[in-house]
Amino acid sequence: MTDDAEEKVKKGIESNKRWIAFWIVALSVIIVFVGWAAIGQHRSDTDEGPKTTQVKSLTCKSDDSLYPFFTFDDSDRRELKTIVTFIGDDVRSISLQQMLYYTDAGLIPKSESENHAAMNNSFSRDGMAVDDLDATYAVLSNGLKFSIYSKFDKLNDNEMKYFLLDNLDEYDYNKIKEAYTDLGLNCGNN
Repeated sequence: MTDDAEEKVKKGIESNKRWIAFWIVALSVIIVFVGWAAIGQHRSDTDEGPKTTQVKSLTCKSDDSLYPFFTFDDSDRRELKTIVTFIGDDVRSISLQQMLYYTDAGLIPKSESENHAAMNNSFSRDGMAVDDLDATYAVLSNGLKFSIYSKFDKLNDNEMKYFLLDNLDEYDYNKIKEAYTDLGLNCGNN
């Protein structure tokens, strides 16, 4: 190898060493920055102490109640269930579910079409949209599952009746539990 070629090889090796050193430093800086950002994601309030948000729910069920807005039943078995969630003392969301079980599978589509129509007629009379309150109707192999859901702060007095709470003047845990218990539902905490 000539002196010129040896010199080029030495310069190439020196250049590679500099690039390797550069990338080691650059990657170290990136790793330190990402680590600092990940660790810095926590927040602490020193003046108020740690805050705990209490989330609880109230589940009420009945194995023989029929949703009062349905016009077709003929089910062999039914289940009505409501779930109300609370953050602290405030109601956060509410859902209602009616399950109608049929041994005669031919009654399931009829139940869906008649009850779906009855609900939308009722919604229409109250100035609401078709399938309002996130209403869903599921035709299952053994029955019909109907459900509605809403964030509580989006409900008006007119819509409360669809969650069977239209006769309340106050909406707190005890009043809601009492209202559902008076309707024959068994309630428990979750």
